[in-house]
Amino acid sequence: MPLIESWLVRSRLRTLALLTAGITVAAMALQLMGSNGLVLANGQPVFGDFLAFWSAGRLALEGHPDLVYSEPAIQIAHREALPALGDIVFPWRHPPPFLLLAAPLALIPFPISAILFLAGTGWVFLYAARRFSPAHGDMIIAAAAPAALLHIGSVQTGLLTAGLAALAFVWLDRRPLASGVLIGLMVIKPHLAALWPILLALQGRWRTIAAAAATALSILAMAGLVFGFDLYAAFVAALPSAMEAVEKAQIERDTLTSLYANLLGLSAPPALAAALHWSSALAAVGVAAAVWLKRDPSLSAAAFACATVLLSPYLFFYDETMLLIAVAALYPMTTSTSEKAWLAFAWAAGALSLAAGKVLTIPISAIAAWALLLIAAARAGIMLQGNAAPRPAPEPRT
Repeated sequence: MPLIESWLVRSRLRTLALLTAGITVAAMALQLMGSNGLVLANGQPVFGDFLAFWSAGRLALEGHPDLVYSEPAIQIAHREALPALGDIVFPWRHPPPFLLLAAPLALIPFPISAILFLAGTGWVFLYAARRFSPAHGDMIIAAAAPAALLHIGSVQTGLLTAGLAALAFVWLDRRPLASGVLIGLMVIKPHLAALWPILLALQGRWRTIAAAAATALSILAMAGLVFGFDLYAAFVAALPSAMEAVEKAQIERDTLTSLYANLLGLSAPPALAAALHWSSALAAVGVAAAVWLKRDPSLSAAAFACATVLLSPYLFFYDETMLLIAVAALYPMTTSTSEKAWLAFAWAAGALSLAAGKVLTIPISAIAAWALLLIAAARAGIMLQGNAAPRPAPEPRT
């Protein structure tokens, strides 16, 4: 496959990344045509899911944090932000600590707040990408990734969570306490941080565990003191509705990327979809744990990203930014055309899952995550032991 291989070198990948970025941005620009009052022609709001962030923050500022998990209440706040919006509702399903970020954002008019949030989280993502993958030009590939660019329309948290995770790995050896603080901040998206305690314990990183726990507990306590500890009970009570929305297709199938949701989209019974999902998730955690025991920084990061994507049944296209960590970690050590092709597939997974999901909910994210996890396992000598090609020494991270 010489033709394919020739396009999987860094210089040409940057060209392909920029071309993909142009197509993605053009597609989003077309959606803006015919918009009215920051409402698209299809009735969806410009800046997408950020409307839930702003609305929940607004309710908290107005002294009603207890209503953030109420769909009728948050819908009223929607109309304060976008009077032209119809009956669409974007429920708030995030844990109370996220309100510490959402409330200040709601002090600013909705469109300006969305742009500031996008710019801030984008800076975190690119800052982390530059330090995680310091090779010249790799930031272009990271910034042009569909999962990252699609945040322009959705204004979600994927850039922030991937940036925090990548930077935590960069600092894990050199600044263990700072790394722990970043991990603790992930309390705003706990289902994407669930594997950190296992990784850190297996590698004996007790200082990082202490810093992460102290940070998370401090944020949890602060949110309780500011908004009331009863809000935690309301959050737990709202969790079943989130999974019910997935099971009953109340959320558009093409936006969901977990194996569980994809199997439901293929008309699998919920019990079978759940059994297959959790079997895959447990197997992925087992493989990742074996990789983590090797204490290789790049392979640990790749295994963490893949296993995290395979773990949560509540995952969306914007969460595919997590897979970019695995792509960046594995690319310098891949030697075969097939491995590089799998990395390219994972890089494009966010857009591929959205496009394919319009017709058929193929588990693109799960396939990509498993492919990269198996590559990491092979490089760690866990699978195909003795056949893994030697890899170059990693470039220094700062």
